[in-house]
Amino acid sequence: MNNNTQKQQQKPAQGASSKARGKAKSAAASKLPGGVWKEIPLKKLRLWAKNVRVSAASAEAGDALEASLQSQGLLQNLVVIEAEDGFYDVAAGGRRLAKLHALVEKKKLSADTLIMCQIVDESTGLTASLSENVQREAMHPADEFIAFQELSNAGIPVADIAASFGVTPVVVKQRLKLANLSPRLIQAYREGSANMEQLQALAICDNHEIQEAAFFDVQSWMRQPYELRRAVTRGETLVRHEPLARFVGLEAYEQAGGAVRRDLFGNAEDSYITDLPLLDKLAIEKLEPIAEPIRTEGWGWVEVMPRFNTSELYKFGRIHPLPVELTPEQQAERDTLKAALDQLETEIDNAVEAEDYDTAERLEQEQGDAEDRLHALESGAVRSYDPEAMTTAGCVISVGISGDVEVRRGLVKPEDMAAVEGGEKQGTDGQSTDDAPKEKTARLSDRMGRQLTAHKTAALQVELARNPKVALVAVVHKLAIQIIHNDHFPRFAVPVGVSVSQRGGLTEYASDLKDSAVLQALEDMRGQWRERLPSEPRELFAALLDLSMADLNDLLAFCVATGVDVVSDKGTDGQSGADVLAQTLELDMRNWWKPTADAYFREVPKGLTLEAMQTIAPAEVARLSTLKKNDLAAEAGRLAEGSNWLPAILASHEPKA
Repeated sequence: MNNNTQKQQQKPAQGASSKARGKAKSAAASKLPGGVWKEIPLKKLRLWAKNVRVSAASAEAGDALEASLQSQGLLQNLVVIEAEDGFYDVAAGGRRLAKLHALVEKKKLSADTLIMCQIVDESTGLTASLSENVQREAMHPADEFIAFQELSNAGIPVADIAASFGVTPVVVKQRLKLANLSPRLIQAYREGSANMEQLQALAICDNHEIQEAAFFDVQSWMRQPYELRRAVTRGETLVRHEPLARFVGLEAYEQAGGAVRRDLFGNAEDSYITDLPLLDKLAIEKLEPIAEPIRTEGWGWVEVMPRFNTSELYKFGRIHPLPVELTPEQQAERDTLKAALDQLETEIDNAVEAEDYDTAERLEQEQGDAEDRLHALESGAVRSYDPEAMTTAGCVISVGISGDVEVRRGLVKPEDMAAVEGGEKQGTDGQSTDDAPKEKTARLSDRMGRQLTAHKTAALQVELARNPKVALVAVVHKLAIQIIHNDHFPRFAVPVGVSVSQRGGLTEYASDLKDSAVLQALEDMRGQWRERLPSEPRELFAALLDLSMADLNDLLAFCVATGVDVVSDKGTDGQSGADVLAQTLELDMRNWWKPTADAYFREVPKGLTLEAMQTIAPAEVARLSTLKKNDLAAEAGRLAEGSNWLPAILASHEPKA
């Protein structure tokens, strides 16, 4: 170790002999105010028993100190007390001493190395120990990452900076990223009006104007890190939310010239795709070879649509493959099972309403067994499409939410529905005018419908509260429907009670909303307004008059949002106003609800779980179909984790005319 920087003030004369210099470093050490300065062999130094620091520093801080000692030497002397046994007790500098001994153990330093020390008496040593730990003011984090930037600007490689301070290169890159923020934001951080989480969110963007607009041009309650991150990455999409990224592959996308904005403060999936048109183009190119053989099957049309989502699917009718005729015995068994399932569904709903959960659980087990038998009966039937109907229907090849290829056969465009004759006879779905009875399929119970739409209501409330313009439009729209159109078109009115009738009590329908992020977001907004507005009602009007138009609009948005109500047994299908509102707000329920075993799969019929698995994990459906309901729910929950799948009841649909 280089101790040149440790020698202070008095040194032996330049021409003195080594023997003379040795004497100068021994008992004849120079006396200075506050004690005597002397170089002492490291092996003679030990920690003083009365050192005031008892709690150990963090491992991270210790590693950084050790790296600094190794690369730069001891920059601050030790304060010691001479003991009677020839050793010196270190009163101030215990952490430095411990790391020096650690370097000796690692054979990176000699135990005979001379360490510059200040020798004091015991009373002064106690004062020095306390002063060093209490009076030191820590460097502001902003000063730290600006200092890292200066080292980088001086040409020092990231790896060398990391080694000098005992941190990883990633930590250095993070500090440099923060140093690249707008100076105005860094100053706000110094003043306490911005925090580290907010800076980390803004740092993903390098444009200072965009950073400043995202932070300074919005209300304080809109400065949550996720809001800031969304503002500076507008027009981009998270890799983990982008099925096409999983399908195309990031490597192929980048090789084609696509840019990826990586978040140094997140994980690998927190990166952003910046060129969505290029990603779409690459997806189409990869899907085309898959479409070619399907075009020879006899369909009227075959299209590649990489982003064919649930709302798009609802625009189409459908023809279905026709099963082989069952034997009379099989048909009778099938009818019996379907009737039993209908009865069980009713009994389960009644048991839940009566809070008889033991009975409900027993009935659900019976329901699962009946579904198993029905599925086994029907799965063996060979199915094929009617050749004549195929000439009008078509096929869409797309990418599912898990990044897998999805092939949807038998789709009928709206303008072609009239040409598909026979309706149910040809296997079309319910858009025909045929009076033939429709096949009974698995459906959500009324209770589950209310539970899921309670989640959707809460999410819509949060999103509307964040968008004052849409909230104002919602109010005016509601009034115009009532006054201009004499309330003749209530179906098209947005689901907002202008009075406002607050839509609370959502946990009555969805107990899993308790402690959820969405309800917490609403309560945070409510709390912020309660802090800003007077508690005395008679003072409220005057306080509102003093608000700026921007603040007044924000308050209006929150108040209107609490009146949103889309709780329903069957979802919002057919509520055009609800769908318009959801689409305008770009509501993505994947941000607010996850398909876990408890939240969904244990609560729905087995048929709906298997239907979901056709999208989430199609290769697993055959295996899953053999499981009992509880086992199936657990496995489905595991497979659905991270899939971004949504049940249709939570999807945002195209409003119906």
